[in-house]
Amino acid sequence: MRATARATGPFLAAGVLTATLLLAGPLVAAPRSTEAPSAAARLAAPASAARPSAAERAGAQRSAAQRSTGNRSTAQRSASPLRLPHGEARAGTRHALCRVPRRNGQASGFVIGTITTDLAAFDHAIGYPANLRVVFMVLGSSYFPARVIDDNALLGAETVLSLHPAHMTMTQIADGSADDWLRSVFAADVANVGRPVVLSFAPEMNGQWYSYGLRRTKPAIFVQAWRHVHDVLAGTTAGHLITWLWQPSAIHFSTPSPTPWWPGWRYVNEVGLDGYYVTPGDNFGVIFGKTIRLVRSLTRMPIVIAETAVGPSTGHVEADIKDLFAGILRYRLRGLVWFDIAQSGNRYHQDWRLQDHPAALAAFTAQVAAAERSVLRCQGNVPAGR
Repeated sequence: MRATARATGPFLAAGVLTATLLLAGPLVAAPRSTEAPSAAARLAAPASAARPSAAERAGAQRSAAQRSTGNRSTAQRSASPLRLPHGEARAGTRHALCRVPRRNGQASGFVIGTITTDLAAFDHAIGYPANLRVVFMVLGSSYFPARVIDDNALLGAETVLSLHPAHMTMTQIADGSADDWLRSVFAADVANVGRPVVLSFAPEMNGQWYSYGLRRTKPAIFVQAWRHVHDVLAGTTAGHLITWLWQPSAIHFSTPSPTPWWPGWRYVNEVGLDGYYVTPGDNFGVIFGKTIRLVRSLTRMPIVIAETAVGPSTGHVEADIKDLFAGILRYRLRGLVWFDIAQSGNRYHQDWRLQDHPAALAAFTAQVAAAERSVLRCQGNVPAGR
């Protein structure tokens, strides 16, 4: 499911679309088709998608820790190691956040964020600061958001770079056509800034709305391109600064399973899922449940709801917001990213902006406060009765 801002006006300039969030999010999208999945979507997952052995997972975690701690603080490097979940947490578990899996070196806390035009205004509205901000980039662009990355850091937010191959096919990328740009522009600029970033390459690849997506690129070609980009950047001076976020669309309506697009556990650090509440019958299980179970059959890496919102079309926005947070806790996910942009036109383009709906904003802030209290309880800083 897809809802995004149009790539016009202030959103897209010099090849970059900037927005705020706590983890991920893409560019322009056409309304979703309700056609059945294509044959390409039913291809078997690559062999590397099979779950690695315990020894392989341990080795991968050590390697990921070495890559991710190159520019992290001492406190972050001393965080407890990744703990592997086994299915869902039971509904109503008070301290589900205490057992949320994390990357090695990843600080504890509930990820809350948004895609918006004004990070400070969103922070003020919900009463808490976002800890990640997303910047949408077009692969091959001469623009790099170095100042934005620095500004984000000053506000306490790490940057997520959502990289879209708008002017090059995935076959060309897999064949090396983008290598010069990846090394001399992207990697060089990341290294010059010197701050950790999260990279979401070609997100929502299992949807039909992008040039590199379903019906346009076979999953096997996507996997080849992802692995190639990963290996090119890993071999640069920016490699230790990059965390890799694999970001498919959740199985909702006609969107197929993302498993054929899985690059393999050696090439991913974290998983992000995108999906929206748009009909009265939508709930967390309907939108995300099946996809979470499939992803956890591939990997035990941390999962975040990387782009979401509740539309007025559901008829019960406040209850749905509560359901969204409850689902994140129930499935032991890291948090969510709220699409805080006002749109219009159809159920995929609604006014998602919390500030335009006081009751929705109140429900959201209440859930953020509850999540924050849960985190503090995990850290032993709040009495259990509060």
